[in-house]
Amino acid sequence: MKSPKNIYVVTRTHGLRPHLLKSEDYVRILRSKNLTEISDILFKSDYAPELSRISARELDAFQLEKIFYQKLSERFAFLFQITSGSLREALEGYYRKIEVENLKRIIKAKHGKEKISEDELIPVPRRYQSVNFPALLETESIAEMVELLKESPYRGLKNATDLYEKYGSPLVLNAQADKIYYTSLWQKLGGIVDRTEVKELIGTEVDLNNLLYMFSFKRMKTDPSVLARMIIDVRYKLPRSLIPKLIDAPYERIPSLLTWPAYAELARKAVELLDKELLAETEHIFSQHLYSYAGNMILRNPNSLVFVFAYLTLCFKEAKNLTALSLGKQLKLSDEKIQSLLFL
Repeated sequence: MKSPKNIYVVTRTHGLRPHLLKSEDYVRILRSKNLTEISDILFKSDYAPELSRISARELDAFQLEKIFYQKLSERFAFLFQITSGSLREALEGYYRKIEVENLKRIIKAKHGKEKISEDELIPVPRRYQSVNFPALLETESIAEMVELLKESPYRGLKNATDLYEKYGSPLVLNAQADKIYYTSLWQKLGGIVDRTEVKELIGTEVDLNNLLYMFSFKRMKTDPSVLARMIIDVRYKLPRSLIPKLIDAPYERIPSLLTWPAYAELARKAVELLDKELLAETEHIFSQHLYSYAGNMILRNPNSLVFVFAYLTLCFKEAKNLTALSLGKQLKLSDEKIQSLLFL
């Protein structure tokens, strides 16, 4: 039986879910002519207080993205305030996804020898940070950045620096950061109630990440031993016995090796896209699958703690959708192109 505290958290999350934008809201925003119209629509949402502090002259996609991700961070922080014990530890572990995203942004900038400021990171309250982001931003290279992380939970990035130097791709470090993150999160999930349902959601997310990295590394023509090192060591619907076969096979054969029908169909679509060199579109279909899965989990498990995790997964979806809409409008992309970037 769930404790009253856990029942309370699920109940409060039910109250938060209606605040998320719906597909029809995204379609309405898509029809907007410019950022001012997007802002006007969002004045009727949770983003109104932050939008009211931006003048029409200051309004741009960068400022809007900051607002969208600030709200994402605040939604996590609110749930931290009403949870405790193993559930709070698990939620904080899941929150590290934002921290990992920030690390990836810094890695990308350092790799390209570009300047990056704290203003370009997703806001994370200092009390929830496990790394010193201002110090990381001041580093001059990937090597210096990794060295600075040696006392943090991401010390394992050092294990991938040799591969980064060999292949010259930030993908190697991104994969290692994800491996560290998901391995730690999976362990934290073991102490909560409803862990079976929660692991179904997070396990699916891990599987999708592993499959996407398999396709990505194979397209880079990296040695199979590299992929073996990068794979997240969490098994859900990808059996341990299947992993070596997937690692050794060319990417075109992955669909035929997968035994889970949903993954096999997803992999078939990925092969078609990769054959056309559509890398961003390939990544998009994996994320789309995750967000659709999270939406189904919410409907199927209204009284489980997985409702909380699925809600937060959809919060990520909202931030990404609104960012794509605002940036697309600023760049004057066609509505058709912007819609292809959305998760609906």
